[in-house]
Amino acid sequence: MRSGILRPEDIEYLDANFSCRWEEPSAVEMRVVIKNYELPDGYNVPTADLMVMIPSDYPAGLLDMFYFGTELARQDGRAIQGLSSETHFGRQWQRWSRHYTWQPGIDSLVSHIEYVKNELIHSAK
Repeated sequence: MRSGILRPEDIEYLDANFSCRWEEPSAVEMRVVIKNYELPDGYNVPTADLMVMIPSDYPAGLLDMFYFGTELARQDGRAIQGLSSETHFGRQWQRWSRHYTWQPGIDSLVSHIEYVKNELIHSAK
């Protein structure tokens, strides 16, 4: 049974791209977790759990930042800017502080995950 928090397009994207590896938000835990999210080359691990916090007013409310359940580092040892450690839902997460202009009605969980993908590629270079 779906919680009604995500848009049908979000669920379709998650099902198509991450099959059974994602957890839907609940009224208690307003977040999406994608298990074993595949990272581009250049990181210390090939996969990590990805979390996106979902605001209560989504999709009008912006999705901001993203989190990994493993501390990511570049293989070449160079620092990645804008990282910090936080605890959410009883688990330690590495927060990637990244911001962009949210466009209600245009941006969504789908565009946010695509943004994550591009930031990972950029940060590995």
